[in-house]
Amino acid sequence: MDPIVEQLQTALRSDVAKSRYLSSYPLDSLALPSIRLMTESVAQIELGLGESRIGGLPDVPPKFVWPRWKPRLPRQDRYNAIWDPEDPQPLSFIAQIDLDSLPSIDNALPSRGFLYFFYDGFCEPWGFEPNDRGSCRVMYFDIDREDLSRAKYPADLPEEFRYSPTRVSTSIELTLPNYADDIPEKPPASEKYQDLRESLAAEPRDVQHRLLGHPQVIQSPMEISVQEATSGYQQKELATYDDEIVGEVLKGAVDWRLLLQIDSDDNPGWMWGDSGRLYFWIRQQDLATKNYASAWLILQSS
Repeated sequence: MDPIVEQLQTALRSDVAKSRYLSSYPLDSLALPSIRLMTESVAQIELGLGESRIGGLPDVPPKFVWPRWKPRLPRQDRYNAIWDPEDPQPLSFIAQIDLDSLPSIDNALPSRGFLYFFYDGFCEPWGFEPNDRGSCRVMYFDIDREDLSRAKYPADLPEEFRYSPTRVSTSIELTLPNYADDIPEKPPASEKYQDLRESLAAEPRDVQHRLLGHPQVIQSPMEISVQEATSGYQQKELATYDDEIVGEVLKGAVDWRLLLQIDSDDNPGWMWGDSGRLYFWIRQQDLATKNYASAWLILQSS
């Protein structure tokens, strides 16, 4: 683990211990390290082979197949029109992460290789329905850098969804949850907690992309919604099922953790909903076995 994580944890414990309102809460046990991703607009040619990026074009292995999807049932697109294409349509490229270049924060990710993130920017699925399966894709390749080559956009991917390239720089930060059983619920302690949570950001800017850690929730916690959708249940129908099914969903929800948070950002040129964020989720056990194909995405917006 990077020594910066230990330094941040020590500082957090000290801050909590000094707080009149927070010292009785086990906040240091709730904190999770995260890798903050900051973007800088660049020309595609300026990015090195395999270099981490958000937007632009990925560098891919030989015989790479650009991911596509077609919903099982007709659905609405981002303009509320019915979308039922005859053939699977290309997803938009969101991010490429060079794992070898990342600081080690909790050994959750492989130490080498490349992660690729794709999403349907045209329909902007919320991720609350089983029919959203396939609208995001996370791919991992354990491959040497020199075996990569720059991809080309699919000819049928509209220009609007070919996002601008950005170079990514990283920093380590601790994150605390927006919601948890062991955090203050009433002021002034709740206000002090939110101040502390926001102060932990390594780069306190409006745009906040991150790998791992706690998500910055815009609406409400997502773990139950992810488990509902991946289990084949419609959103908000959980209360209509019997106690056994509800118990299974709630039990499975605790397995999910944030893999990548992608904010609305002018640099790549996207806005998710109304200044919203994309959250790529993955089960702990799938993360441990590198089963990134099981990842699920939730979109939240203000």
